[in-house]
Amino acid sequence: MCSLAPTPEYIAAFRVARWDTFRLNCPSITDILPDSPRTLEREAEALERWGYQRVLLAGHSFGGSISLIAVGRSDAIDAVIATAPAAYGSAQSAKLGEGHSGPTRDFVV
Repeated sequence: MCSLAPTPEYIAAFRVARWDTFRLNCPSITDILPDSPRTLEREAEALERWGYQRVLLAGHSFGGSISLIAVGRSDAIDAVIATAPAAYGSAQSAKLGEGHSGPTRDFVV
């Protein structure tokens, strides 16, 4: 089942400022710590291929956590807004830092 949570109000502010916004809604059965950051990385890389020059991820709770992981692993992600980032699991289960020295982009928490 996908999240039925409303889109956060701050996303509306981005729309008013003429940003394109997309909601990536993953079924909770497949939205797991080791795989979800990779999904965000792939989606950001696709946006880059489609001509987007800057990609900002925004997420709440689990979405914020996986966004922070993804920004450290993909050059296609320029920034993150993470509100109340939280996730179950361990850094090892998420393979944090594998092949990376950590986030290299600016992000807002």
